[in-house]
Amino acid sequence: MIDVFDRSPTFWLAPMAGISNMAFRLIAKKEGADVVCTEMISADGVFRENLRSWDLTKVSEDERPVSIQLFGSKPEVMAKAARMM
Repeated sequence: MIDVFDRSPTFWLAPMAGISNMAFRLIAKKEGADVVCTEMISADGVFRENLRSWDLTKVSEDERPVSIQLFGSKPEVMAKAARMM
């Protein structure tokens, strides 16, 4: 496992809704990003197993380490979705 905090600076690709898809994240990794992040994903969608939400969670081995950004308003749903990830 890569420890991205083991060196500095660490470059993170910020999550951008509608932009940070897998292709963009792979380009960012190729260009030097240490960590990439998915688009914002609805915790409620993940919790309810919405296919569109689950499609946004797909990552490839080539983009790791990767962060998944969840959003929502219900703490219990956020916690469950985080565990599902």
